[in-house]
Amino acid sequence: MDYEEKIKFLASLLPLDEIRGKIIGLLTIPAQKIAFVLKAPAGQLARLVDAQSKKLENSNTIVLSPGPGSPKDYPITSKIYNKYKGKKKLIGICLGYQQILFNEKGKIVQQKNIYHGYQSKVRVTNQSKLFNNNKIFKVGRYHSLKLFEPFVSNDIKISMRCVKTNIPMGIEDLKNNIYGFQFHPESFLTENGNFIIKKILSA
Repeated sequence: MDYEEKIKFLASLLPLDEIRGKIIGLLTIPAQKIAFVLKAPAGQLARLVDAQSKKLENSNTIVLSPGPGSPKDYPITSKIYNKYKGKKKLIGICLGYQQILFNEKGKIVQQKNIYHGYQSKVRVTNQSKLFNNNKIFKVGRYHSLKLFEPFVSNDIKISMRCVKTNIPMGIEDLKNNIYGFQFHPESFLTENGNFIIKKILSA
């Protein structure tokens, strides 16, 4: 599968407007009942969420998107997360992953090295229930922030870690049907990204 085919395939699962250069609004795919909450200025996003609240309500899965800045910059996304936690499947990608942890009292901090367009190896931990323990994935990273540890949660488990630095790269909360990745599974730098996305959507 070449790059263009991969984008088309992934776009059939998620509206990957980040790849197409758009970072506004709230989009939905009715067939899969997936809502994709993209990063936008709070006022603009608030209006769009209000206008499309029925689509959000009718979705089975909500994806919190990547974006610039830090989780504290997106209070509307935090409200969406807290409203639907435990009620719908929630998936966070990059900043969306940090948004989940931020709302679960995790501390998001600047990391020593900035990774933008960088491929790393991540290892599945024994806390994962979806992926085989010690499985290695090569993934695409585009982030300057990370989860500060120790991080304590009764429900959220660290499911993946960077092989080189050991920083958390994936989370699972099976009780509340919440999943997240610090990396970009949709990136061409992520090998087996299609498998990872399909695995989460079918969980």
